[in-house]
Amino acid sequence: MTNQSKNSRHEFSAAQTQPSIGVVCGTHKRLPHLNQQLTAILSQTLAPAEIHVFHDGPNSFPVNLPESVTVSGCAKNLGVWARFFYAANLRTEYVCVFDDDTIPGIRWLENALKTHQQTGGLVGAYGLRFLGSFCRCRAYGWKRPSNYPAVVDIVGHCWFFRREWLAEFVREPQPSVIKSPMTCGEDYHMSFVLQKYLCLPSHVACHPRSKREKWGSLQWHKGADELALSRQSGEVQKREAVFNYYRQQGWRLVSDARNERRICDYIDGPPSAMYDIGVGDHSEWLTLGRMYPEMEIFGCEPNPSCFQDLCSKFSGQLLNVAIGQKMGQGVMHCPPNQRMWSTLHGPIQGYTNTFAVDVITLDEFDVRCGRPDNVLLWLDIEGSELDALTSGKALLTSGRVKWINLEVREEVPSSTWCRYSEVDQFLKRHGFSKVLEYGHTRCPTAVYGDHAVARFCDVLYKWNTGS
Repeated sequence: MTNQSKNSRHEFSAAQTQPSIGVVCGTHKRLPHLNQQLTAILSQTLAPAEIHVFHDGPNSFPVNLPESVTVSGCAKNLGVWARFFYAANLRTEYVCVFDDDTIPGIRWLENALKTHQQTGGLVGAYGLRFLGSFCRCRAYGWKRPSNYPAVVDIVGHCWFFRREWLAEFVREPQPSVIKSPMTCGEDYHMSFVLQKYLCLPSHVACHPRSKREKWGSLQWHKGADELALSRQSGEVQKREAVFNYYRQQGWRLVSDARNERRICDYIDGPPSAMYDIGVGDHSEWLTLGRMYPEMEIFGCEPNPSCFQDLCSKFSGQLLNVAIGQKMGQGVMHCPPNQRMWSTLHGPIQGYTNTFAVDVITLDEFDVRCGRPDNVLLWLDIEGSELDALTSGKALLTSGRVKWINLEVREEVPSSTWCRYSEVDQFLKRHGFSKVLEYGHTRCPTAVYGDHAVARFCDVLYKWNTGS
């Protein structure tokens, strides 16, 4: 051990408390790297309390390892997800899962813990930030050295997190778009479930150019050999299918939140209240609530499953209702195994599941919220936007709604769904002007029937003062 590593270990042990960290190393066909990886882990300035090797592959079982290392596994290839299921065997406060091609610097665990304490979420050695689509992304970590953590959409090669978060990992099923063995998708899944259920971000820890001992991997080229899963036939297509799957489930990208921040340029004075109509698995309320901490947030979500999940984290008043033209009972239609895209305008192709729901008008929703001033109205209700707007005549003519943001489509799956042009004309007649169109998305999805690609964007309207 070098003097530098001894000093680093001494400095960290001087802290009041040293949290317990357990390590899981997954091995499959890269057993020759294991001893080097374990040496790097055993040399950490923040020593792990447990080290486990989980081996599932055709090669012989690892032998002659240090006594402090627990070895488990099986001869069958269970895929990359198995390491996370196995991690539930650890009894430490934190877990760090390593790919078999990752050789960390001696201060990596120290760096990962500090980053977690700063950001509160998942930490990785490498990560991607998607620029609206799977094909456009930017890499962070050793490919982009930095003195600061970077918020990303997914992390990889190493995952550092609280062990209790494994409960969220197993809460959602593995996507059916991946066939056994599960050779990809665990990185998307972990970031998605933490965002969905705990509202937690994903970050890549800092990778300073001059302090490589903090890096998540010092020999990243080991992941580019002929054994790399990313180089196998069909893997890129599988990963794109996984990306699209989680986007359809409501996974929000960093670029989505940035789009929401863009609307602040058009909001003169903070809103007093936000009406989030059709909350779903989205988190606009969270992003904008952080920007405007004094803003009250009111929401409605008709899907009972979504509503139950939101109850524990939604930072405002939440109603389990749909917004429609008339008060009463309605039937919502949605695709199988989907919590997104529930609509009152069905049945339509692909929307085969139904559930009953209480329907109220937008004016009634406004009354239940106390009729506040300076309202930001946020609509994402799958073809019912015009119904909701027409049911809020008193609200819209009161002058209390200053901004309206809604998701629109260039194509609709049913003639009963309102069109962008109809909504645009309605709002202009009622004194609103379009000020921003953003977040254009092309989403391949079977639920849109003959429409191979559904094109979405958000539009922000602003009240014309004095109209």
